[in-house]
Amino acid sequence: TGFLGAGVPEVARVWSKAGLTSRVRHDAAYIEAADSHPYLLVVFTEGAEHSQNEAILPFISAQLLTAAQALTKGA
Repeated sequence: TGFLGAGVPEVARVWSKAGLTSRVRHDAAYIEAADSHPYLLVVFTEGAEHSQNEAILPFISAQLLTAAQALTKGA
């Protein structure tokens, strides 16, 4: 929990490498989800507040998936 895979449906295929310390929360993920082209998403955060925020990376991931699906439908 608290990383990019948590922001996409469970049926999505996710390959990820995450990092977490008291000052950073990072994740790099290759994601294959329905109604979207596969994509690579990399997010680096900095600061204790972001490091402890388990919602930030899933939120970003969900927002990007929504945008990717909209772009795929328009293609």
